[in-house]
Amino acid sequence: MGNARHQAMQEALHSVVYSRRKRLHRFRNFEVAVQADVLQHVSRRVMRTIVPKLSAKELAGILAFFDPDEVTHVMRLLSRRRQRTLVKKMSRSMREQVELLLRFSPHTAAGMMSVDYIVVEDDATFADVISRVKLHERKVGRVPTVLVAEHNILLGGVSFVDIAMQRESQKVSRFIKKIPTVAYD
Repeated sequence: MGNARHQAMQEALHSVVYSRRKRLHRFRNFEVAVQADVLQHVSRRVMRTIVPKLSAKELAGILAFFDPDEVTHVMRLLSRRRQRTLVKKMSRSMREQVELLLRFSPHTAAGMMSVDYIVVEDDATFADVISRVKLHERKVGRVPTVLVAEHNILLGGVSFVDIAMQRESQKVSRFIKKIPTVAYD
């Protein structure tokens, strides 16, 4: 973040956090991108005083800047009815991910999970991986973690350094890095 933009963000945060009576009014006066930045940086307590008072149109504009985990975090502050209304305004990919995350209690492991990953088979080439990463990034707006499996059994992950540095014809199986896992019976 540039110095001027950082300073503007700090001023925006300060004006929202430290003015309870005018918080919503000041928040609504910012551009949508600034509103999204502010919501990502305020406490949950401050968020609770803003989010429920915003219209579905306002929220949809703000949530367009967020990844599925952040969208879910914000939507948990809304009634189920308002959640359903907002979910209908999302792209199919975002809707599927948010609906999945909203099904779980935020205090369970499932409620804390991320959906920003793709799984490729161990015999995939880096060209295959790059294609899948680009597709995911276009749909979701974020670069996913790349996991590698063999017949649906997780083997590990592939680093972005390897993805960037290896020939596209190279198989990913030689570059798998072990990752900690928990077995489920």
